[in-house]
Amino acid sequence: VRIDHLTPVSSGAKISAHAILEQVDGRRLTFSATVETEKEKLLVANAIITRVIVDTQEFLKTVKS
Repeated sequence: VRIDHLTPVSSGAKISAHAILEQVDGRRLTFSATVETEKEKLLVANAIITRVIVDTQEFLKTVKS
């Protein structure tokens, strides 16, 4: 996860977060995300998030070994 915090927001301010799946590379998923204030539409932060899909049963087999 890489997050760039761009500006402070007042306590209690309403914000919205939006994420978009940008790329699928096998089991690796890459998302872009933004956070903005609801009223002014001021960009507060943006992020790149990489997730990997894990087969839980296969993973647990390796942990038990």
